[in-house]
Amino acid sequence: MSEQEFNSYLATVDISCNGHEIKSRWFFSVDEGWLQLIHDLIVDLFRLGWDGDLEQCKEKFGGLRFYIGGASSEIYDAISRYENQSFKVCEKCGQTGSNRLKGNWMKTLCENHAKELGYE
Repeated sequence: MSEQEFNSYLATVDISCNGHEIKSRWFFSVDEGWLQLIHDLIVDLFRLGWDGDLEQCKEKFGGLRFYIGGASSEIYDAISRYENQSFKVCEKCGQTGSNRLKGNWMKTLCENHAKELGYE
């Protein structure tokens, strides 16, 4: 995904951090397969009253991590649900996936991407 495509994606979810639009993909270290999941999470969080304070969104140990500032338990519960869902979604393409291992690295991938990238 190009920087322009990523900026277009961000515009669809209309998020800001500390009063500034997120303009860099470095803020997000995930592949395209999780973008719909993240979009749905953000929409849910705004519905629950989230202030848009996003610290980081990344992959860790094969799952989504979505770090925010302070929030209600409802908001944190929603984040946990989506993080758990990420273990069933291929990070590359968004299809059904499972946690895969390659050496010491874990990633959630579909069968095709696991083979393509050399994961078990």
